[in-house]
Amino acid sequence: MKTESKLPRLAATLSLLAACAGAQASPLTLSGFSMGYENIDTSMSNLVSVGQFKGKMDLGAGPVDILTFCTDIYQSFNWNTNYDYTLVANGSANGFTAKQADLLGRLYTEAGAIDSTTKSAAFQLSIWEILYDTNNSLSLSSGNFSLDSGGSTAVRNQASAWLAGLSGITSSYQVQRLYNANSQDFIVAKESQKPDANQVPEPAGLALGLTALAAMAMVRRQTRKS
Repeated sequence: MKTESKLPRLAATLSLLAACAGAQASPLTLSGFSMGYENIDTSMSNLVSVGQFKGKMDLGAGPVDILTFCTDIYQSFNWNTNYDYTLVANGSANGFTAKQADLLGRLYTEAGAIDSTTKSAAFQLSIWEILYDTNNSLSLSSGNFSLDSGGSTAVRNQASAWLAGLSGITSSYQVQRLYNANSQDFIVAKESQKPDANQVPEPAGLALGLTALAAMAMVRRQTRKS
């Protein structure tokens, strides 16, 4: 991944009208790292800067703030440059597999709010481990994806702890890929909504609601204070 060298939660949700246009190209512009970055070297990349990105995206209802991470380790992008992206369904061409989507959803569930540089860099490493390592070990030190050098001890420990804990987590997030054939791809995630036990949604309304959910940009959970 190559790039040019504290957002609150998503500023606004997308309208149902915009959600229905999810298959259309949507402009995305990234402006920088939201929580800083760390430089790392992996078995599949040269030295790169990793962390959570911030920017703006328009799915038809005007630009909204977005927080995202890279899912494409091979292609590049430039800051403050407009690209058109398509939100791709899981299980389809260029989308996440069902297993990847489940593990990524578990990762979002376990990690909670990304509120430090350490968590920001560790989360990016964890995403790449899930997407690129084919030995199913979820380890940064083995398999075809590994962390060769760089990154603080805290980053390594945090990513390893998240990955080791995924087997005991039930996902409460829905994730999808933002795809562009010629530039780096990204991820969007939305915390799942638990339906009212006393309500039985009509089929048409349920389908529209799922479409809206899939098209919404990423909303990070806020850390709950006791």
